[in-house]
Amino acid sequence: MPSGQPVAIKVFDLDRFEEDQIARLRTEVQLMQLSQHENLLPVLASFTAGTRQHELWLVTPLCVAGSVGEVLKWAFPEGMEEAAIAAVLAQTVAGLAYLHASGHAHRDVKAGNVLLDGDGT
Repeated sequence: MPSGQPVAIKVFDLDRFEEDQIARLRTEVQLMQLSQHENLLPVLASFTAGTRQHELWLVTPLCVAGSVGEVLKWAFPEGMEEAAIAAVLAQTVAGLAYLHASGHAHRDVKAGNVLLDGDGT
């Protein structure tokens, strides 16, 4: 990115999606682009490029610690401390409350979809 900010790029093969799934994906990307909350991952850019028109590329900030699911699996196989769990849940609920107040719902809340940055946010 021009800002020097590290990013993650997720590539979706649209040929693997049904038409209704593509419509839901489009709506989800638009919501992510419009959401302005510190506990929601923004989409910095989305596009199809060159000869890969069947691929949708999403560019987001890189959450260097990965997902809570991966952190639990590799760093805390016996479980996280209660205070750490409470902090993760508080931030997750804050993001969900923002979505709900905007009339939207996240339909796939799970540890693998909760991302952590290097500072624990």
